[in-house]
Amino acid sequence: MTGAFANLSSAQQIALTTLRMRALDYHSDRPILGDAISAELIEKLKHDLAPERIPTSVVLVHAVRAKSLDAVVRQFVARHPTAVVVDLGSGLDPRAHRCAPPPGVDWYDVDFPEVARLRQRFLPRHSHAIGADLTGPAGWLTAIPADRPTMVVADGLMALLPGEAFKTLTRNLTSHFSTGELAFNAYTPFAMRAGNKLPVLRTVNVPTAGFGFVDPREPQRWGARLTLIEEILLARAPEVALYPRPIRTLARLTALSTRISRAGDRIVRYRF
Repeated sequence: MTGAFANLSSAQQIALTTLRMRALDYHSDRPILGDAISAELIEKLKHDLAPERIPTSVVLVHAVRAKSLDAVVRQFVARHPTAVVVDLGSGLDPRAHRCAPPPGVDWYDVDFPEVARLRQRFLPRHSHAIGADLTGPAGWLTAIPADRPTMVVADGLMALLPGEAFKTLTRNLTSHFSTGELAFNAYTPFAMRAGNKLPVLRTVNVPTAGFGFVDPREPQRWGARLTLIEEILLARAPEVALYPRPIRTLARLTALSTRISRAGDRIVRYRF
């Protein structure tokens, strides 16, 4: 890895890994997310990035998860055309472009300062980029309006933050914003343990750090004013029909059991 990416930490390199996943989906025979901007950016950066083998199953799940979170955001801004959207741990994801929010929406992408600088360099004009360590003090929140309906979204962040840090972050968010929704992909304790064995995480040397939970209502006990709206089990997503046959068959068998589906990938959505 060279150039602007040479000094990124293992955790910060996740931004490049997920960028690759979106590009691989775009160039697949049956794209799910169809993110042309990510594909164009990977092509632009390919000489600076080391090759990385990512399993097809991981690419598929990432694409379905991103598309499902996009849908949640679109629904929210359609109801609240002057909302604020906060994408936590956004990396180099052009979600704002995919969601195409109304002009009255203010969009903030939050990630490590090093990653935020890369966003400003390679994804200008897509959003406001905020550099912050999400395990530290929440002073960065003062830069974001607090009195408008707010959609907070996080893709993969729960796996990378220590459990108490994720709970504290959630409480800080709902203390700052008056009203809104929080959506993120939630892992069970089993999924957290299994995540450490994923080839894509071993490649960048980032172990899962969180705690995981099974009951989607558990965050209601974090003291963060959360009320569960829905749990979306991605094994039951309609996009599973686009998977190659062996992976599609496994997903459909998994979808028969809520318990087993939860151990895979899911999105939870709360109001506050």
